[in-house]
Amino acid sequence: MKTKLFSLFAVVIVFVACDKNSVYNKLDRDFENSRWQSDDVKTFEFVIEDDSKMYNIDLQFSHIYDYQYATVPLEIKMTAPDGKEEQIPFELQIKDASGKQLSDCTGDMCDLVVPMKENLKLAKGTYKITVGQKFKIPYLPNVLALGVNVKTVE
Repeated sequence: MKTKLFSLFAVVIVFVACDKNSVYNKLDRDFENSRWQSDDVKTFEFVIEDDSKMYNIDLQFSHIYDYQYATVPLEIKMTAPDGKEEQIPFELQIKDASGKQLSDCTGDMCDLVVPMKENLKLAKGTYKITVGQKFKIPYLPNVLALGVNVKTVE
């Protein structure tokens, strides 16, 4: 299992390293026993150096195959360099209406990458994005990783 996980991670790194449009890409794998605790808010910080471009921000959610939930309610907050905060209501869609998984899976590990914000004009400076899960249970099971990807729009 660890060899398979390392191989998958290596492939992801190669693709990210080859993406000239990538400004920021971080994948947080700190989920003890594959559980995302209800009080565990993940933080991602990135710097925008070129304010003449447009940006897309994607959310990545990695989970065990055949996830038990069709959607995951998230609370996302984005803080701009000037301190202005924006709440981003977000319902992460894991399965479609027919129950088919929307994730790309390799073996029993699945990755779902979805747009969080698109075609944004961002000012220069440091941005912070926080992501928390809002299920009414102590933890969300079978979570492998959560990430944020920021890319320039071509």
